[in-house]
Amino acid sequence: MGLRLVAFERVPDCWERFFVLDLPAVKMLYSVAMLTNAQHVSKATISAAVEIIGRDGITEEEIEDEVLALVGDPLVARRLIDWVPEVFGRVLVASMGRVTVVKEFEVQDERGEWRRLPFESEPIVAVAQQRARELGAQSPNDLFLKVALRSAVASAVADAIKEGHPLTGSSIGGPSFVTLPASVYLNGQG
Repeated sequence: MGLRLVAFERVPDCWERFFVLDLPAVKMLYSVAMLTNAQHVSKATISAAVEIIGRDGITEEEIEDEVLALVGDPLVARRLIDWVPEVFGRVLVASMGRVTVVKEFEVQDERGEWRRLPFESEPIVAVAQQRARELGAQSPNDLFLKVALRSAVASAVADAIKEGHPLTGSSIGGPSFVTLPASVYLNGQG
């Protein structure tokens, strides 16, 4: 028998309800709560995170501390820290017009298996992409480039260029996040 959680709720008319939830239901509720929390990450919060991530001379530890202080939730902070540079990097690479950018990412489930999901699974992506396009349209924009160059996609393209590989007609895969659990995105489906 799986792990069960008994939840207690006091409702306004002074009677009580008890719920018995099995582990998959608890995982699903947790996943929905985490995505709902991320959906409420405002454009202003993402803009503030961009300012932190793109600051000259900032260390990874300082980014983590400042973004966590900004949002107050470790998982939302991690998602901002991981996703914002990737989104900015994809906007940069897509603007080159020579590379097809895959719109999927991978995360590991509790069994250690990699799960491929569409970018739309992450609510932060749409707002970060809008902000990246706004900043990227302003030329020159050092902040946009500093954030974009922190991404794996920009690093991969830069490495390919350095090695003399042609970019025209090439395709670049989506990121794999080892710091984000698949359960956040799977809503109990996994």
